[in-house]
Amino acid sequence: MWKKFNQLLARFKQEKYIYVAHEITRNNRVFQVRMMRETDVKDVLSVERDVYFGDVPWTRSAFLLELTNPLRNLYLVVAEEDKIIAFAGCRIRQKDCHITNIAVLSSHQNLGIGTYLLAEIKKFAESSYAQKLSLEVRMSNKNAQRLYRRFGFESEKVLKGYYTEVKDDGLSMVYQLEG
Repeated sequence: MWKKFNQLLARFKQEKYIYVAHEITRNNRVFQVRMMRETDVKDVLSVERDVYFGDVPWTRSAFLLELTNPLRNLYLVVAEEDKIIAFAGCRIRQKDCHITNIAVLSSHQNLGIGTYLLAEIKKFAESSYAQKLSLEVRMSNKNAQRLYRRFGFESEKVLKGYYTEVKDDGLSMVYQLEG
């Protein structure tokens, strides 16, 4: 059994997802989209501070662990003129593509960047043969919930006391992929 597990693990380690950096245009502004690098983490934490009013739900070491994780994951950044203004991340767990985080600077929200990042994660999930996307969101974060619902996510269940650092409940949401 261990032999089969190690063979499966080796397969996932070998199958590195290739993401081609590119530009997108929103409201006549040009943004670069690429995979997150370890050197981006400091700027990603700045985006977190902006979005979460000074808090950093994920630490530097948490991001670094994800970036070096041998299992399938995807972490993207969006930059404007070399300044990171958004990021998103996910990992594959069996047939579930779990979105670990997504954030867009408050000054750049409502430009469609969050929706674009969700679409990129969906492509990654489909290429990884996932059957659903899942995430948790703060009950107090109504803007994010609206974004997820517009994308097609549905509420699954309320997670009482899920966000202990801010004393907020969480909302588990899912998006069923076709096929």
